[in-house]
Amino acid sequence: MTTKITMAVLILALAYTIMPEANAEASIYSGRYTKHFKPRSHLNEDNEVIQIQWGDDGRFYNAGTFVNSHYVRSYQLGIGESWKYGRHELGVGASAIYGYEGYIHTLGYGVLVSPGLYYQFNIAKRISFKVLVMPAVYNAGFSYGF
Repeated sequence: MTTKITMAVLILALAYTIMPEANAEASIYSGRYTKHFKPRSHLNEDNEVIQIQWGDDGRFYNAGTFVNSHYVRSYQLGIGESWKYGRHELGVGASAIYGYEGYIHTLGYGVLVSPGLYYQFNIAKRISFKVLVMPAVYNAGFSYGF
């Protein structure tokens, strides 16, 4: 738990350092439920996702950490586009992910590039339910905007 909190604080600090504009929207996401599209008994179903997302005018950036399907701590940086429709938001993007060396084919140094998308429903002004979908898994949790 302490590692998760530490990583979230570090990612948040990084996000504020490189955030392009002071008025950009930002949120922190905690993924609480993970499921593989092809379940196998040896795969991790609790990815413990912590992710920060920031951006403005549809373009977003994100950074996060999670325990991957092979129980290895992984780190992610991404970029994408999002569209808002009232209380609904849809985003699509790509991420560079570090932490898969020896488990799947990577670009080298354990880094792979993966597409992804998300759906977010705004429950209240700052609280949202969010589902992330990647090629092998989906993850659901809550997001807090600030």
